[in-house]
Amino acid sequence: MAKIFPEIFEQDSQQFLDGSARIALQVRPRFTKYIFIERDIDRIVELQKLKSEFKELRDDIVVIQADANSYLQDLCLNRRWSKNRAVLFLDPFGMQVTWDTIAAIAATKAIDLWLLFPIGAVNRLLPRNAQISAAWRKTLDRVVSEGYTYRIDHLRQTGAAIKFLSLEPLLGPLDDLKLDGIDWVIAGGESGPGARLMDPEWVFSIRNQCVQAGVPFFFKQWGGVWKKKFGRTLEGRTWDQMPFDSRLESVVA
Repeated sequence: MAKIFPEIFEQDSQQFLDGSARIALQVRPRFTKYIFIERDIDRIVELQKLKSEFKELRDDIVVIQADANSYLQDLCLNRRWSKNRAVLFLDPFGMQVTWDTIAAIAATKAIDLWLLFPIGAVNRLLPRNAQISAAWRKTLDRVVSEGYTYRIDHLRQTGAAIKFLSLEPLLGPLDDLKLDGIDWVIAGGESGPGARLMDPEWVFSIRNQCVQAGVPFFFKQWGGVWKKKFGRTLEGRTWDQMPFDSRLESVVA
């Protein structure tokens, strides 16, 4: 991500990196072991200093210089997880994480994953004239494009108790969702300074697909610069359905 969004790397990454590491080390009750994976040698040095800061944990802090995708896939695929559990924070380089890595994590059925994606930082850097460079566009398409809705298939294959789609901020149409095996869909518009407007037809389409498939639909917000002004009413009502809700609509209004 540093190569694609250098401004984010300089402005935000160190704060997130330091914060996440220290928060993990301060959690009580403590974890059995702490593994920090980092490719950049300068940040490796900073992480190593945490052993001096948290002396009572130093023997259980492991700092590894490696590509996170390669290391995590090897860890997930070549370790017995039937008697192990883990909490994994991928922070803040969500756009560098491959879906093969996420699939490997899900296959363990033993790792709770927190994938923190810096959407606000990305939005700050996107040009308002929509002239996005080829490198940026390729990366954004890989992460958020409709052309990658095949990732819903990956979700279906996991052992998650509730499989849900969070389609927010909704920045384009999603007219051909495959919702079999999905327990819940959330949709909402972008909010905050510079927020891009969401076409109501995009929301209607998702709502209708959910109704037809019998999947609970939750409409979060229209968004906008002043999101409270636009609210979250959709065609005269709110949509607050939750997983396993017995009050699902049988027809589209």
